[in-house]
Amino acid sequence: MPDNSDITKNLLDMYGRNDWVMNLNFRFFLSFSGLKDLPLDSKILDCGCAMGHLIIMLKSFGFNNVSGLDASPEMVESAKKITGSPVILSDVVEIRRHFEPECLDAIIISDLFHHIPSMDAWEIILDGCSTILRENGCLIIREPYPIFLLNLLYKMSRYKFLHFGFLKARLRSFIEEDELLKYFFTHWPNGYRDLLSKNGFRIIKDMDWLVHRITSCRRIAHSR
Repeated sequence: MPDNSDITKNLLDMYGRNDWVMNLNFRFFLSFSGLKDLPLDSKILDCGCAMGHLIIMLKSFGFNNVSGLDASPEMVESAKKITGSPVILSDVVEIRRHFEPECLDAIIISDLFHHIPSMDAWEIILDGCSTILRENGCLIIREPYPIFLLNLLYKMSRYKFLHFGFLKARLRSFIEEDELLKYFFTHWPNGYRDLLSKNGFRIIKDMDWLVHRITSCRRIAHSR
C-alpha cells in the first residue's frame, strides 16, 4: 500500500541522508534481533526495504543472498542502484505472489506495519510471510512503539524550531504519519501477539529498543 506523496517525499529525505544514527540503529537491530547470527547463505527478504540501507549492511556482514521489496517506485529505483541486489516493486499484501512456498530463511519487516491502516491487511501480510518462509524460518518485525523516547519525540515534533539536522525528517514523520500512527498504536500493541500466533509464528524474543519494539519469531510447522 504505497504512502501518499508527502510521506514518500519525507521518507526519501530521511533515508537519503544515510546518516550515522540510521546506521548505528541498524547495527543494534541486526544484533538484538538475532539476524546477525543466521548462516551467511540464508535467503533473506527485506520487506519494505526503502532505499536499501539495511540490505547494504547485511551484505557488509557477509550475507549475499538478500533481496528487497517495496511499494514505492522511487524507493525501489534507489534501492536497486544502491544495493545491486534484486528489489521487487510490489504492494506488500501481494508478497506471496512473488515467491515460491517455503523458499525463504528470513523475512525482515521494519517500519512497515504502521504504514498499513488495516488489521485485515496485517493478517494477509503475515499469512503471506508464513507461506513463503521455510519451517523454523525467521520473521523479524521492528515497529515504532509508544515508549518514553518515542513519546518525547512525538511531542518535540510539534515545535518547528526543533526540526533541524538529523532530527528534521524524523520529527516531520510524526506529523506526516500522525493518523497512521494513531491507528497503529490503537490496534497493534494489544493484537500483534495473537496475530502472529494465528498465522503460525512463535515469538522467541520481544524487546524495546529506543523508539521501536523488536519482535523475533520462528515459523512453526503448518497445520493447514
